[in-house]
Amino acid sequence: MAQSSLERRLIMAVLASEVLLTLGLLLVGRHYVHQQLQSGLDAALQGRAMSVAALVRYPEDNSTNLLFERGLLPTPLNTHIGDLYEVRGPGDVVISRSPNWTAAVDPGSMPRQGYWQFHYAGHDYRAIRLSALPILDEETGTPVSPVLLSVAYAS
Repeated sequence: MAQSSLERRLIMAVLASEVLLTLGLLLVGRHYVHQQLQSGLDAALQGRAMSVAALVRYPEDNSTNLLFERGLLPTPLNTHIGDLYEVRGPGDVVISRSPNWTAAVDPGSMPRQGYWQFHYAGHDYRAIRLSALPILDEETGTPVSPVLLSVAYAS
C-alpha cells in the first residue's frame, strides 16, 4: 500500500513538471513570436517613414516653401483604418500630415526619436519618429545648408 502511494506521488510529480514545462515553453514561444512580429512592424514603419520623407522636395522656383508629393504616398499597412503621418521642417513647421492626423498624436507626447504606442479611434497604433532627415531632392539652386526634416509615422 505504501508503494502505490509513492507511485502516485511520483506520477503526479512527473505530470506536474511536464505541465509546468509545457506552460513555460508556450510563454517563451509567445514572447519570441511577439518580439519577431514587433520587429517586423518596426522595420515596416521605418521604411514607410523614410518613404514619406523622400516625398518632400525643394520647389523649382527657388522659393523657400518645401513641397510634398502627396500623390506618391505608399498605401497604408491597414487599408481599413489608414496610417497616420506628419512631416515637419525647419522651425517645427508642419509641411504635411495625413488627413486623419489628430491631436491624439500630440507632438509634445512623442519622443524626439524612436518608437511609441498610443490608442486612437478604437485602435492601437505603433509609431516611429525620425529626426534630422535630409531632403533627398537635389535640384540646382538648393540651399547650401541642408534642411532637416522630422517625420512621424503610425500604423
